[in-house]
Amino acid sequence: MLHADRISGQKPKRGDFEIASWAMAHIGRRIGERDLPAALETQRQVTAQLEAARPWFGRRPALMTAR
Repeated sequence: MLHADRISGQKPKRGDFEIASWAMAHIGRRIGERDLPAALETQRQVTAQLEAARPWFGRRPALMTAR
């Protein structure tokens, strides 16, 4: 998302990006450059865990919460 407006000539909108990319861009602005790599690694790990659990969830409803 960085400099997307300069590249496209338009202000970026939420619908222009995957939700994870949009969210991480906002998180990155909030936590700063120093802590962003750790946040990205946490996102990668959670995504991998969710993908691994996909066969178990199947079509069951799931409620995700933070601890």
